[in-house]
Amino acid sequence: MPARGGVFVYSQSQQSLL
Repeated sequence: MPARGGVFVYSQSQQSLL
């Protein structure tokens, strides 16, 4: 899994928490 994909998933998770 590319780093970009990981960052995308991380961003989605952060937004969900917010």
